[in-house]
Amino acid sequence: MGDSRAARAWCVALLAVLLAATNTGTELSCNETSAMQDSIARWKAVPVSGSMFSRDSVFKGEIWMVGGVSTSYYTKRLEKTTTRSDVVHSKDGSTWVEMLEEAPFRRRYGHSLTAFTDQSDGGECLLLIGGFSPEPATDIWMSTTGESWTETSVATPWAGRGYHCTVVFVGRLWVLGGSPMNNDVWSTASVVEGSWTQQQNVPWTPRAAHACAAHTVVTNVTLGDASREQFVFLMGGWRETSLNDVWRMDAAGTWTLLAEAAPWKKRAWHSVVSFDSRAKGDVELGPRLWLIGGGTVGRGITKMFPYSDVWFSRNGSEWHEASSDASGISTAEWSMVSMREKSVCTGKWGHAVVAFERSVTRAYYCSPACVTRSNTTSLANQLIPVCSPTKFLPDAPVLRTILRGNSVSTVTLYPDGCELCPGESSRYVNATKVPSLFVIAGNVGAQKVKDVFRSEDGMLCEKDGVICSGVGVCTQGGSCLCNADKRGAFCESELDYTILDT
Repeated sequence: MGDSRAARAWCVALLAVLLAATNTGTELSCNETSAMQDSIARWKAVPVSGSMFSRDSVFKGEIWMVGGVSTSYYTKRLEKTTTRSDVVHSKDGSTWVEMLEEAPFRRRYGHSLTAFTDQSDGGECLLLIGGFSPEPATDIWMSTTGESWTETSVATPWAGRGYHCTVVFVGRLWVLGGSPMNNDVWSTASVVEGSWTQQQNVPWTPRAAHACAAHTVVTNVTLGDASREQFVFLMGGWRETSLNDVWRMDAAGTWTLLAEAAPWKKRAWHSVVSFDSRAKGDVELGPRLWLIGGGTVGRGITKMFPYSDVWFSRNGSEWHEASSDASGISTAEWSMVSMREKSVCTGKWGHAVVAFERSVTRAYYCSPACVTRSNTTSLANQLIPVCSPTKFLPDAPVLRTILRGNSVSTVTLYPDGCELCPGESSRYVNATKVPSLFVIAGNVGAQKVKDVFRSEDGMLCEKDGVICSGVGVCTQGGSCLCNADKRGAFCESELDYTILDT
């Protein structure tokens, strides 16, 4: 009972800290202890002004939300409703501007919103597809500004649906699954021309409320092969009960089952996003797929049981839990909500997650010409690990005598991680933005919320709830700066040499 009270008190205190957070976050120093590191925020609540609800997309350098379902409200015409057709956008995830209170399409939820470059004119547009309005819809609406919307004139060959997923892959728009339950896979290079192609013999079972993402995988990374290949990943969803399988589709349209039962719990109404943080691990090993929240319902579970966990994978096969709830609460702070004037730690489902950016006072990136010593991977725009970047510059390359095995040699070490930068007068460039994930709105049990949480450095440095394996410092942008005898994205490996001089 005492541990439970302590956990609740910790939750309330941390929530107060989160809500008071500034947009630029906390700058870490290199003398933080392991305990201090583990207490840093993984996510921070963003103070929100204006109205915003689902669905989401990044378009023209802003986050856009269109339609969705919310608590009941009155429109400007004094109509009381819970479904929406509004259009709102934000440059920072905090200040939301209403572009339209009522767009020309019917109010709806369970639709998808995707930024897509249509083959017909080569211009990027926002696409709203399907959803429940209130019946399963087939209509597609497009906009190049977010303000003026036009329905495509060519009828879609696929049946109306909601809770489907939509991705852009190999220059085509893909619509996958949805409710009423199906496992249809349709694609087109142009929604204007309407030349849709249906994939045959799809091996995964019909489902809805699943998640999918186009994601780039670095192949044979341990062999120094920098080859990259993009796939579509589809995982989880609902069909009578929640699922936890993982499927991958290649550019030829071939599906491969990567996991019949992934290590994360069965779930639906979750989010999956491909995110390149520009930290050293993501640049050299490939970006990560992030799976966030969701819940399970069905087969005896009559109410949605939400999750508060965060998982990541570089290839869809090997999954690692980032967050931890070993203490009885999750280190994923977005799982904390205010209910009836009390702060409660719980999970979330039906939320949106977008890869975007956040402002910092100063950050350093490797110059465009920088490459690895093997010349296999470009290090352009890789974040440089610097403690207190407003006070200190990146460390310069240095000659050191090392012992590797039984051999002593003099080598150049690159503490900035930029390695070889031929022809560059400077090894790094200054910036005031770093990549960040935003968890937006969603449901907590039966309650709808419109909060926004933004990932901080600690989220990217965390594995199994521990920052940098307890033997390093999490620096700005989410790179671990390891102790002298450690290496790896999370300082999880031993250094294979000893420095003889310092």
